[in-house]
Amino acid sequence: MKIQGAEGEGETICGCEYAAATTSSFQTYLINQHGLTITSDKHVQLVQERQEKRLEGAGGMKQPDVRTFFPTKDEAEAVVAPYAETHEKRIKCDMLTTDFLASAGWPHLIKNEALRKLVKALDPRYDLPSVGKVQRLLLPTLKNEIILSIKDRLRKAATRRVSITLDMWSHSGKLGFLAITIHWLTENFKMDSASFLDPKTTIYHGAEQIGEMVRKVLNLLRISLKEVLTATSDRGGNVVNAVELLGLPWVPCLAYAIHNTVVTVLRNDSEVQRIVLTARETAM
Repeated sequence: MKIQGAEGEGETICGCEYAAATTSSFQTYLINQHGLTITSDKHVQLVQERQEKRLEGAGGMKQPDVRTFFPTKDEAEAVVAPYAETHEKRIKCDMLTTDFLASAGWPHLIKNEALRKLVKALDPRYDLPSVGKVQRLLLPTLKNEIILSIKDRLRKAATRRVSITLDMWSHSGKLGFLAITIHWLTENFKMDSASFLDPKTTIYHGAEQIGEMVRKVLNLLRISLKEVLTATSDRGGNVVNAVELLGLPWVPCLAYAIHNTVVTVLRNDSEVQRIVLTARETAM
């Protein structure tokens, strides 16, 4: 957009002279003197079109009126119209939002009114997706992208051989969680890993069911049991038996062994028990 006079060399507006170039200086003047702001590229385009029409109607001689920088109602609605579902910015923001919700572990945070206001303030054209869209479309899409990324990293590994670790724990004595982590060496011989959590596990799952979960993850990544060097876990009977059923070499978890050793020593130390008892009484 240019501000031009009759000869295209410049023009005096509100007592100030502006060169026939980009309107940065003109916009700055409007903001400082009239409190007007160019809000978007669309707004700039609308302003330019209206300004050109005014100049054409006056034979190119009439000075621009700062009031032309106020959009009409239709123009204002066009400026803040939401991104279309297929708009590149919409798709990118949806996936970034989903990544945030997944990492936070709270998909229903999307309903938070404060979050919606914050997002709207940052970009008036972007509307947060609904919970239904997040659960039915965006989360599965994100999951597929992550799996494809892991597969790509595995393809670049120094070797197809991997090791796995299994960790199972419970919450409130009822809900169970099984974490399966795949470990491998990159092409630069650095450690890399990917973890999978099965939220449908219960503490009553037996060795066969746990084994099937392991197979499911390995099949997802196209890793055969022959390519698994070892499986590491604590001494939980169902997990150890699952490893045995899979025909994999089992390696006991060193951290678990150290933990049990320390706990056993502390329990048998009378001085430590006295300190623990005193601390509990003080806390009460």
